[in-house]
Amino acid sequence: APPQKSALAEPAPEMEAMESESLESIGGVPSLEEESDVLGLESIELKPKDAVEEASKPVERIPLLGAGGAFTLAIDPGHGGDDNGVVGSGGLMEKELCLAVATEVQRLLKEEYNINAVLTRDTDESLSPDDRLQRATAGSATLVLSIHGGASTGTGAQGYRVFAHQPLESLSIDPKPALGVAETLASTLDQPPRPIREIPMRLMRQGAMPGILVELGNLVNPDEEAQLATSAQQELLASALAQGIKNAVGSSQ
Repeated sequence: APPQKSALAEPAPEMEAMESESLESIGGVPSLEEESDVLGLESIELKPKDAVEEASKPVERIPLLGAGGAFTLAIDPGHGGDDNGVVGSGGLMEKELCLAVATEVQRLLKEEYNINAVLTRDTDESLSPDDRLQRATAGSATLVLSIHGGASTGTGAQGYRVFAHQPLESLSIDPKPALGVAETLASTLDQPPRPIREIPMRLMRQGAMPGILVELGNLVNPDEEAQLATSAQQELLASALAQGIKNAVGSSQ
């Protein structure tokens, strides 16, 4: 069998064009221009695994395991309540898509992989970034997975995107969770590998906790919106996310 492609391989030209667009400021993901002015951070591609490991050696690494060696994932469904997020032309609301996928990710992690996971919201409610962080920390989470939809207006823009959050300059992200999620999304959805971007997440600005943000697909693209609205696609996405987390941290359980 041919070797499996890495999620950090060079993106296809059309994907590269999409990545060059600024992120929309939606429910926890600020525009890169906005945040770089405040925090002095830029969007960068994570390098291949060996390079990431080498570069991070002198820097203190945030542990994925909490007290007693336990791992807990906080799953944060974007938007909620009065904040619908992106609404596709077919009526699919980002807040509903995020909650449906997040709930299934939690179920799979608990029932299939025996990995503890908590939700920052399990109903249609409005939450501030502080509320979300408080619920994540109250659940003793050591990693946050924030789930969103995309809103790229580029021609033919579609597909998942993965972002990694680095909490503090003195601490280093562990690349395994973001890599694991990106690789399983690419293989499960049979989509070209996408570069992982490192960005500051509003949700995590006040917390020293690593985070991953995933855009499940582009709700502005009518064809992809129609696909994302199906329970089959939502279950497929949830399965890929749960498998990616399990692949990254399962050996530490």
